[in-house]
Amino acid sequence: MTDKSLISYDAFTRRVMGRVYAVYFLRRISKPLFVEIFLFGVCTSIISLMVSLSHIITNAEHVPDASAITPLFRFFWSAFLNTSGVVKVLSTALALVIILFMYTVFYSVGKSFMRKSGRFLSQIFISYRSGARAVSN
Repeated sequence: MTDKSLISYDAFTRRVMGRVYAVYFLRRISKPLFVEIFLFGVCTSIISLMVSLSHIITNAEHVPDASAITPLFRFFWSAFLNTSGVVKVLSTALALVIILFMYTVFYSVGKSFMRKSGRFLSQIFISYRSGARAVSN
């Protein structure tokens, strides 16, 4: 092989491997869990820059009968309604991301449970049916 063909072979290898790495990276970031974690981090960091958690806790201490759920719910609902539009949108997006994450987790757990229990139930049914035929014959 000549030096020119070795250089072109190295360039070709780098170009192909660059595409392989790009496809691998795109597949990794397109997974729902990664997207959910990324959106959760973005929403949480922006909200933390715009909202003072210490002020919220200080104001929540002044709610009468703070141990009950209803006054705290009213306090947080009025705080949500009286905040800026950006925080409302980000809080709603954060709640949706959390709900989507919980749905993904419960769906995957339920799917694996149903798959395992379905096999178990079908084995019981098949063994019961084969035993019933053996008794009747």
